[in-house]
Amino acid sequence: MPVDSIPEFLVSGSNYEIGLKIGQRFKSEIIHTILAVNFSEIFSKYPKIRDWVLELTNQANLEMPEYMQELQGVADGINMNFDTILTYNFLHAIDFDLCSTIMIKRKHEIVLGHNEDYSLDFGEKSYLLGIELSNGTKFYSFTYPGTLPGSAFAINSHGLVFSANSMPTTPLKFAFPRILFDRKLLEMESIDQILNLFSKYSERSAPLNYNILSMRESKAINIETTWNDISIKNIEHSFFHTNHFISNKFADKSIPKFPLSSTRQRLKIARNYFLITHKQEILAKEILFHSEIHKNSSDNNTLCTVVFRIKHNIIEMRIYGSKSKKPLYFRKFPEFWNWEVN
Repeated sequence: MPVDSIPEFLVSGSNYEIGLKIGQRFKSEIIHTILAVNFSEIFSKYPKIRDWVLELTNQANLEMPEYMQELQGVADGINMNFDTILTYNFLHAIDFDLCSTIMIKRKHEIVLGHNEDYSLDFGEKSYLLGIELSNGTKFYSFTYPGTLPGSAFAINSHGLVFSANSMPTTPLKFAFPRILFDRKLLEMESIDQILNLFSKYSERSAPLNYNILSMRESKAINIETTWNDISIKNIEHSFFHTNHFISNKFADKSIPKFPLSSTRQRLKIARNYFLITHKQEILAKEILFHSEIHKNSSDNNTLCTVVFRIKHNIIEMRIYGSKSKKPLYFRKFPEFWNWEVN
């Protein structure tokens, strides 16, 4: 079933109020998704998971209590036990999807295109959140049901654009909860602030690949991460990333056969496309909608495709459904930040 209808919800307030409103608005979607998780099987697979959850909880309460309040709001909004919501979020960070991201930088223009790939169980219940925080920061994020925003594509009112790609997961790491780290990124104001955040939380509970644009700094960077290290690449021309390490720093990292079987092939196809001369936005769409990159299978689907375009201090965002080459949403920033929120 194609994902060609993604609900949008604009919300403001304290962290707790935001979580509460999200929980109330998407109660059925969140409950349906969480009840589908086989917690017994997961706890059996990872014998130390209870200790892991406890350690991550302690760190989260100490370092970022505001996001714990946000999750408490979600839990209250759907009338579910907080520990269940919290464990679900921690586990989401070690789950896996097969996203693809392209970045193209030219003299006066930067484009980031991204396929958000995951199972339909999650995709059909996901939503777009526009959030205004009490400190004045706003962000807009594709969000999986019941999770903190930040682990998918997003844009904030400081001119930063984000996308993320899953990377080979390591065994449970007793480190800072990555799901909270990703949420914190959405409030950063510059690439320097982002890099300082990585320095502060140098050990995170799971790896991820981050693709980031900065309108104010006219920069594009890629950050590959393991659980305790990072590799930074400044993008000056064309760049494509799938779900394995491609930096020289992490060249020794192996690629598991499953679920990463297509990651090399997707990268090869995209790089061949770079030889074609097109406008950046058209090229990004052509690559992301290629039949070997735009996925539709029983266990992994392209839920939606987003293309961000930065030019003349304007960021255009187009979100396409899984089967449609016409955008479901077109947003222009900073104009769209003048929204009316709930």
